[in-house]
Amino acid sequence: YLTHNNTIIFSLMLLFILGAYSFMSIHYTVSVFFTTPFVIFLLHFLYPSDLYNLTQRVMDTFIGGSIAFVANMALWPTWEHNFVPDYMKKMMEANRKYFELVMRAFSNEKVSVTDFKLARKDTYVASANMMAAFQRMLSEPKSKQKNASQVYHYVVLNHTLTSHTAALAAYSMHHGVQFPRPEYREITDYLLRCMEQLAELAAPAAAPDNVPPPHLHALEHLEAHLENLVHLRQQEINEGKGPTATRDEMLETKQVHDQLVAITSLVKDMGKALDESITN
Repeated sequence: YLTHNNTIIFSLMLLFILGAYSFMSIHYTVSVFFTTPFVIFLLHFLYPSDLYNLTQRVMDTFIGGSIAFVANMALWPTWEHNFVPDYMKKMMEANRKYFELVMRAFSNEKVSVTDFKLARKDTYVASANMMAAFQRMLSEPKSKQKNASQVYHYVVLNHTLTSHTAALAAYSMHHGVQFPRPEYREITDYLLRCMEQLAELAAPAAAPDNVPPPHLHALEHLEAHLENLVHLRQQEINEGKGPTATRDEMLETKQVHDQLVAITSLVKDMGKALDESITN
């Protein structure tokens, strides 16, 4: 309608080509917005037909969009939120196995580096599958994005849990466990039981009445032991002593204690996120 000057039309086509390929990996909708006039102008130079190509493009888009919409909504639709709980369960189960394997090293059990790497790989694969499912859910209609914020919060907490477990694994592999404590086993059993229940809560047929003990005395005992070690080490420093067994035990206990406290807090937060998801 505005011009028949091919130079102007060609210049506009170059701009639309630039826009289409620039936004292709950033924003798909904007990329398609630039692609449509680019194709129309290209066809104009190949087979000039005024607005016929444009009309056909609009009609084809409308027909194809209508067929896709009706098929997605009416012909056995498969919404991603139906599969997200299963991915969440598998992610938690992988994290649980990884944590259990890592904590064996803190109970005087031998664990190979290969076992560490395989367990870590399974955790990363499960997390990647969960994030892929979450991204697919976000591409669906808003009405089908069930508990998106709670699911995202749960996934972030799960990634943090993996990082704390990896920190314990790195410490045991690089430094070795010289001072295993009986509290480690009790805390590990408690956390494994909590993670198992989180996996069950993530599934549709969850058992909300299966609640873990509200208090963990072993953690308090470990904190008391750590405070005692700090006190003994302060006395050694006052006496002018250098590196000692007390110092080494204090550093190791401090490292493990901090990670276990963080994991305990994360597990509780993940339980709250799942409770909110179930309630909603």
